[in-house]
Amino acid sequence: VALLARKLAAVEALPRLGTASPAAGALMLSVGQLREMLRGTGAYAQELGMVRGLAGDDPELLKAIGILAPRAGSGIPNLAALSASFGAVAAEIARKALVPNGGGWVGRTLARLSRLITVRRTGTKGAAGDGPTALAAKAEVRLAARDLAGAVKAVGRREGAPAKAAEGWIADANARIGAEAALSALTVRAIAAVGGSGG
Repeated sequence: VALLARKLAAVEALPRLGTASPAAGALMLSVGQLREMLRGTGAYAQELGMVRGLAGDDPELLKAIGILAPRAGSGIPNLAALSASFGAVAAEIARKALVPNGGGWVGRTLARLSRLITVRRTGTKGAAGDGPTALAAKAEVRLAARDLAGAVKAVGRREGAPAKAAEGWIADANARIGAEAALSALTVRAIAAVGGSGG
């Protein structure tokens, strides 16, 4: 309740030309609550539902809500979580690149060994080239620079088994990129509603 009161006070303190309608203020508050939830990795269905209830038939709001809806019940990994999980993805890419697609005792032996130890180059030196491990290193460099789109672009250039190793991570990363864009669109519309409702 205290947090809600503080958020409402913050909305009321925003500069505006006139007095905002209660619906515009409520939309701004709801978008702010949704933004707070999306900073983490948890579900945000309740907050998104509040925004949906105030969106009316505004096509831009509905488009942004539609982007956020599929993951509302489960949440979306944030940049910190995606960065933390990429090491395991990169190691799996390296294993898949090392082990040949065919069977045979060589393949089975390499598969067993790769489960015990994985050696791969990292950093800018490791990012030289276009092989699977180099592209994974490029993605790690982009993540260190907080460039999630650049990391997705690098890791998405793979084919075959190494590409399959990154599929889940890429899906989560694209969901986060889409969520951030949708949240920005919701914020812009909410601010416009507050400003446009003045007398």
